Amino acid sequence: MVPAALFAILAISRLGAIHTVVFGGFAPAALAQRIEASRPRAVMTASCGVEGAKGAVAYKPFVEGAVEKSGFKPGKIIVWQREQVRWSPVDGEKGERHWQELVKRARRRGVRAEAVPVKSGDGLYIIYTSGECARNVLLFTLLRAAVVLFQRGARMSALLLVSLHLCFLGLYIPLGHGNF
Repeated sequence: MVPAALFAILAISRLGAIHTVVFGGFAPAALAQRIEASRPRAVMTASCGVEGAKGAVAYKPFVEGAVEKSGFKPGKIIVWQREQVRWSPVDGEKGERHWQELVKRARRRGVRAEAVPVKSGDGLYIIYTSGECARNVLLFTLLRAAVVLFQRGARMSALLLVSLHLCFLGLYIPLGHGNF
């Protein structure tokens, strides 16, 4: 997992948006189901995942294939460029953006986002059980809702595609206790 993915999760939560994490390398059909179910305004992804002995796995064909198959089209695909495999070309016409460049531009312009106050019962994230994603099963939510680029009705939502090698519980317990 790239550290930027964890920063994105925390930033999305701070902004009051809902997100869902998808393990890197999901087949396009499975990823398309999650896109349709969560209806994200943006997909945030690394250009590739590094899978131990397998080496680098490019995510571009998975994400582009999923968007093509999905009935819902996210407005943006924000790509964290990794050295092992680049997402090339980054096609602005398709709403693709360089994650690192967006961060640099925001810093240069002094863009800051204040935390969004939300109710304790508002959602924080969507987690899918295996085989249930097509039905958009919301297993549970924690303390906050969330975010900027992403909207679902009046609610914000984001989809993060990351190569995760952490368990959800270890990642979300600190968030649930407000330690961020």
